[in-house]
Amino acid sequence: MSSIMQQIYESVQSYDNIVILRHEKPDPDALGSQGGLAALIKHNEPAKHVVMQGRTSRASLF
Repeated sequence: MSSIMQQIYESVQSYDNIVILRHEKPDPDALGSQGGLAALIKHNEPAKHVVMQGRTSRASLF
């Protein structure tokens, strides 16, 4: 496993509550990446509380 992957894995294991933030004015890629990471964590670690946060304006969705 690569060093960064190991660090991410260890970070996820270290906490029961995880907040995944996205950048301002997210594009669909940012929204999909955030949702995909949250789903991946919840699938593999169902006891973890995962929250996605970030402001989304209607203009950023089109």
